[in-house]
Amino acid sequence: MVSGNMLDDIDTVRQFINDYMYNIDIGFADAFINHEIKPKFNLKATDLKPLTTLQKEAHATFFQTHESKINRKGEELPPWFEFAESGGRISLRFMPSVPNKCRR
Repeated sequence: MVSGNMLDDIDTVRQFINDYMYNIDIGFADAFINHEIKPKFNLKATDLKPLTTLQKEAHATFFQTHESKINRKGEELPPWFEFAESGGRISLRFMPSVPNKCRR
């Protein structure tokens, strides 16, 4: 909810990012922050850099924690998926070249 008070609005946006944008792709999140959140809360361009940095940190923390949970559980990925790291983020990559007989 937009309050009109800059400090309250930035706190609201930070909470939104931590609660709902931690697992969203960094590129999509950056576009969402710049084109949806900025006009909604009347933020300045200088206010956006810390918000995008916050989302990148939340994203990285989530995927590092997610990967470590998988490692602790001893679960293995199916052979047609692999962990991929790109630009400091960790994700799963589908491997279409793995034969179909391995997928069953």
